[in-house]
Amino acid sequence: MKSLTLAALASQILPAFSFEIKVSSGGNATSGHQYGFLHEDINSSGDGGIYAELIRNRAFQYSDSFPVSLDAWHSFNNANLALNRLDTPLSKALPVSVTVSPSSDSSGAVGLFNDGYWGIDVRQQAYTGTFWVYGAYEGVFTAELRSALEDDKVFGSVEVESKAAAGEWVEHTFELTPGEDAPNSNNTFALLFDPAGLAEGEESLDFNLISLFPPTYKGRKNGLRVDVAEALAGLHPSMLRFPGGNMLEGLTNTTYWDWKDTIGPLKDRPGFQGVWGYQQTHGLGIMEYLEWAEDMDLEIVVGVWAGLALDGGLTSEEDFPAVISDGLNEIEFICGSVDTKWGAVRAELGHPEPFPLRYVEIGNEDWLAGYPAGWDSYQEYRFPLFLKAINEAYPDIVVIASGSTHDGYKNLPLEALADYES
Repeated sequence: MKSLTLAALASQILPAFSFEIKVSSGGNATSGHQYGFLHEDINSSGDGGIYAELIRNRAFQYSDSFPVSLDAWHSFNNANLALNRLDTPLSKALPVSVTVSPSSDSSGAVGLFNDGYWGIDVRQQAYTGTFWVYGAYEGVFTAELRSALEDDKVFGSVEVESKAAAGEWVEHTFELTPGEDAPNSNNTFALLFDPAGLAEGEESLDFNLISLFPPTYKGRKNGLRVDVAEALAGLHPSMLRFPGGNMLEGLTNTTYWDWKDTIGPLKDRPGFQGVWGYQQTHGLGIMEYLEWAEDMDLEIVVGVWAGLALDGGLTSEEDFPAVISDGLNEIEFICGSVDTKWGAVRAELGHPEPFPLRYVEIGNEDWLAGYPAGWDSYQEYRFPLFLKAINEAYPDIVVIASGSTHDGYKNLPLEALADYES
């Protein structure tokens, strides 16, 4: 123990005074999780941001807020482009495709090209791509990375042998390595075919889920952009909270971020009615978030939907058990053994080992949407019931409330933590 006496003269008319400061070793322990990330897809930070997909509107996904469109797609060589709902769609999740046919003004190869997200960065590296085709066609498809400023400038091109057949959807894959770097990002991706190869009686082909990826962080399939991910990892964060944020809540009680819609093959992910002004692909799903945390050695803090939407839509106490059940299933998917239902699903997706999970937050800013009913219901039954269920099923998990005494939580349970960032 040390003592230090300081004397100070306040002014000529005030007497001198002294005080004693006692300094000891130790002090309050500081959490190791003061510095980390929260991610939701806002300002295109997911699709078009850290998620490495280069093709915008790759599967013509839509919702009540964002109608289906040909946004970012353009005709190549005067081809006719039309959105279509075939009797045999690619999948239930992706029911709309684009029909491509030659016009009377077309000569030679026809197709479509995509602007990407504010252009496409082209470098001498291996790009991997896929696309699905419906309709009989013999010949080759041509995948190209082209300049948007010079009509005939092609940085890289590859021919893809057709496997297309009548009456079924067939996936095609390719690898494309440009011969040179583009001087800027004013570039497009084109997918072309020769109409002469259409089977007799065929006048068009349908395409869906047209995808192109550069190399990804840690080589993950359907993974993260290398430059963005490396920059974030360089900040040496300790935690990753996902999926937000307002994205977790959704615009309505039927359009919240449903984790089950974000797993499995891309053709089975319907997309999400985003809350920040655009449709989302669900390409960056719960597995991709978990792998992000794993690859950067980050503590996982998962937010589970708590029955409240941004429009104030509220799940009643009578209907709330289904919300709790879904949250417990999500936790089981993350950290359950392969002997559990959802742990087995995770294993089928390539990760038999459970992810470490110590923190679960219930909802997001529940003191805000639908106030005061939303906040009252959170304190009265939504948080207490969730807390009880998780404590019983997973006693080692710390449960976090989305608000605190600072926000007016009158009787925050002692065994819970509170979110003071909201």
